[in-house]
Amino acid sequence: MPCQILVSNQSSVNKAELVVMFGEGHKWGKRETMQSWIASGESYESWDRTFSLVIVKDKSVNEIGYIFDKLENGENKCHFKDPDHTDPVFEELYRTGQIKADWETVSSYLIERV
Repeated sequence: MPCQILVSNQSSVNKAELVVMFGEGHKWGKRETMQSWIASGESYESWDRTFSLVIVKDKSVNEIGYIFDKLENGENKCHFKDPDHTDPVFEELYRTGQIKADWETVSSYLIERV
């Protein structure tokens, strides 16, 4: 049931944009997540923080797929609010490149464009 959301930090996609969402079995490429980068033999220090991974542990892709709905101008309806540097979520994202949380927590960081 869990799903994984890739969020842009500094890629060619604007910062804080939701890039893609997959189910829990998806295997991320070396340049997509910090954990895949490190698993490939690269160092923590060399990770450029292009993306962050947000794992929603209590919702499926089908249940929250609407967060990828598009506005008339083609932008995603939702984007990810950067946590404050003192927020434990920021600390976890910085230290590991990902967070795993329930939908209630994750949804508090999603901002809907109007």
